[in-house]
Amino acid sequence: MQQGRIYPLTSLDVRVRVLLLIPVSIAAMLITDETLLCCLFALAAVWLLMFGLHKKALAYILVYAALWAVLFPLREMQIPGSIPLLTVYVRRIIIAVMGAAPVMSAPTGRLIASLHRMKLPKTAVLSLAVFFRFMPTVSMEYRCIREAQKFRGIGTSIAGVLLHPFLTAECILVPMLMRTSKVADELAASVSVRGMQLEGECSSLHEVRMGAVDWLVLVLGFTAVAVLFAADRSIGGSV
Repeated sequence: MQQGRIYPLTSLDVRVRVLLLIPVSIAAMLITDETLLCCLFALAAVWLLMFGLHKKALAYILVYAALWAVLFPLREMQIPGSIPLLTVYVRRIIIAVMGAAPVMSAPTGRLIASLHRMKLPKTAVLSLAVFFRFMPTVSMEYRCIREAQKFRGIGTSIAGVLLHPFLTAECILVPMLMRTSKVADELAASVSVRGMQLEGECSSLHEVRMGAVDWLVLVLGFTAVAVLFAADRSIGGSV
């Protein structure tokens, strides 16, 4: 997020982000009409742009378009197999991940305080906090590993990956597996030291309060997803 710029939904309550993630994820998996699914993807892209997540939005748009470019000719040629089905479900998973991106970008303290205000059990708060912080941290670790491999000339180009796929996989996957295990332990410890396992009411420095903008975004989000879902049920699309 660029400093010095304020995006429309930067200060949106984390509870709104979490609540909107639920219908978006459900609709992404259940909507069958391709046009309506593309509309849902477009709404998810706008959702990211409103938080200033331009690079993420562009990356997801390119991946979604690439998957469509693969799926369309396969469907026209009626090629059976797992690849067409994989492109269908990966596109749906991308929409769900886009809906979760604003939650993952929220500060950890603010995220935990908001989950507490939702009256969730402490075990659920701990699990969700670790989960939503896990993916961004692993993504950062992956970039660090790729940068480290450049000094060894491994995986720096498409030609290098094609010529040495097993070496590239070994030099990327093995460090990733090791770092993933360590990151999970560090995140769990980080959340635990905030007093999550103690009895009694937890306090927070972050003010958690729903304002008019929060309620408006929540209502508009649920309405938009409901309209798309109702339209899909009425026309009976196909995957």
